[in-house]
Amino acid sequence: MEEDITKEQAINKNPIPAPQKNVTPIVFLALVAIILLLLFFVKPQTNFNQQLVSHEVKLVKDFPQIPLYPNAILLDSSTVQINQQIKYLATWKSDATLQEISRWYANQLDPAGWIIQVRPADTNSSTIQEYYAQKGNLKLSMSLIRDDKQFYTKISADIYPMIAQIENEEEDEE
Repeated sequence: MEEDITKEQAINKNPIPAPQKNVTPIVFLALVAIILLLLFFVKPQTNFNQQLVSHEVKLVKDFPQIPLYPNAILLDSSTVQINQQIKYLATWKSDATLQEISRWYANQLDPAGWIIQVRPADTNSSTIQEYYAQKGNLKLSMSLIRDDKQFYTKISADIYPMIAQIENEEEDEE
């Protein structure tokens, strides 16, 4: 007579599961702790344009006018005297690709009065490209170099007088 099951037997046949502990708050606190530890110990990589600059670099006095790539950051500017002539040097960096910067200079040098004499030999190069241009008695040597480790393109400009032309002009005056 299965119907005559005692209360105790019914409880033993279908035991009510013991209340389970709620683990949600523990998991949540563990995740928050992990996130806080990661934020504290892992330094995020920043774009070089977001890094603080400890000093402002300016172009040296009388640096010849050349088109300046938009948002490029000036790293260095100096002059060197060679045979009583001044050579101007400047270096910028930009997070733009080498090809973007090269196309920009290809379109901007001529309108600015710089006659491009030598264009990059390999316009598809993603590591280095060079331009040589002339404006009046000035020569421009521009190198574009991609630094994939630092994720920027370096723009170097050397501007110097054409010594042969200056010497010829002096001879004509005599």
